[in-house]
Amino acid sequence: MLMLKDCYVFCKGNTWTPDKGGSDSALRHAESALDRFGERTYVEDIDSEGIDRWIVSLRERGNCGGTINRKLSALSSMLDYAVRRQYINHKPFIQWQSESKERRIRWLSKEEEGAAVLWLDTHGLSEHADMLVLLVDTGLRPSELWRVQIRDIDRTSDRYVLRVWDTKTKKARSIPLTGRSSAIMQRWLERSSNSAQADKPFQSLNTQWFGRGWDEMRKALGFATDKHFIPYILRHTCASRLVQSGIQIQVVQAWLGHSTPAMTLRYAHLSPANLLEAVKVLEA
Repeated sequence: MLMLKDCYVFCKGNTWTPDKGGSDSALRHAESALDRFGERTYVEDIDSEGIDRWIVSLRERGNCGGTINRKLSALSSMLDYAVRRQYINHKPFIQWQSESKERRIRWLSKEEEGAAVLWLDTHGLSEHADMLVLLVDTGLRPSELWRVQIRDIDRTSDRYVLRVWDTKTKKARSIPLTGRSSAIMQRWLERSSNSAQADKPFQSLNTQWFGRGWDEMRKALGFATDKHFIPYILRHTCASRLVQSGIQIQVVQAWLGHSTPAMTLRYAHLSPANLLEAVKVLEA
């Protein structure tokens, strides 16, 4: 009998390797399936009804169709291995989710950000508040921020610059910090200097840790039913603020580390400056 963890171990070593286009996100999606079904669960005990219940649970947590499909794809790959090894005759039916090409982009207003930071600070979650600000100001994916190493943090005359090497797209980028984020980084670096083994300022943090504090804050502030109010909103917030302030799309693409311009163009409509110029031409 084959356990789901056995399938995960095989896929991690053979399917999701970097030379085959694998990524950390694929592993995280697979680990999500392990958390849901249990790593010691036998693959023959995973059925369509159980998968459907997982989909409902993901929807209730605010996962969009695309994110759910990526999690399902990871599970599907593991079950494919079980079929090839003849532990099961066929995979259970998987109901793939529809993905709209144009989704509403939700970002934090200044007021919402202030309320979130204040709640975290006053409820013993000041570290979460620091990370929220850093994620808003850098546009980094949480996993990218956790992996930043101290040796890749440079100090200019008035601010810090992050050299981000371990990214989703495998392309490095440099992010200058705002004044408030530089102050936060200074605090964390001072804390890290007291640890002889510290090579990362945020080495004890992870996405699950941040998610727990986020969920507490989300419910307390009345956003429990807002399916878009998830940590990824912080990356949207950074992109939206850049675009709405008139920063060129090419610069925003480089800042966020998007692999293609098409990903950044989702935010283009948030800046009507060019369209206003077109109106002036028509009026003339």
